[in-house]
Amino acid sequence: IRLAMGHTDSVLDDLIQKTRERQAGSLHEVTWRGRVIPIKSDKIRVFLLAERESQEEAAAANDADTKMAVYDRIIKDCVDALQVVKEELKNDPTFRQIQRGQEIDGRVPVQIF
Repeated sequence: IRLAMGHTDSVLDDLIQKTRERQAGSLHEVTWRGRVIPIKSDKIRVFLLAERESQEEAAAANDADTKMAVYDRIIKDCVDALQVVKEELKNDPTFRQIQRGQEIDGRVPVQIF
């Protein structure tokens, strides 16, 4: 019975992941500190959707251990998402110009975020 349940769990996890990926296709930008930021990476889109779901899951958790497990998963997923962003920024020529303080479209960037 456990083997059958394990198979069902993996199928369910696969379906959930595919649903998140489809939903991520519609998430093209976020607003942060009053700025609209485009989301180019599918991995980041999936992370943001999963994070929203995890926040709801943590709010509905009945005990501290369940909440801690949810928050632990959020932190691990966040670390993975940050690594994806770092890798993308390494290859972004505009970001390299910002780091060097070079002009972009006739303006020198003041803030690096």
